[in-house]
Amino acid sequence: MEPDDLSGSVHRYRVPESGVRVFVVDDPDPYGHGDHDADDPDVHQAGDVWALSVPPPWCRP
Repeated sequence: MEPDDLSGSVHRYRVPESGVRVFVVDDPDPYGHGDHDADDPDVHQAGDVWALSVPPPWCRP
């Protein structure tokens, strides 16, 4: 996996062989509200996979 976009509160990585993109939470409290509970397992934490994007077969490299 190689970094595709490391800006913002969610980082995007790309798997070149497949075109899959992996979105990973970097900052679970991006607006600094301070109400993020790091001990709550139901809340996104830094390092959590937020989403996957899989291109259709005809768009893959």
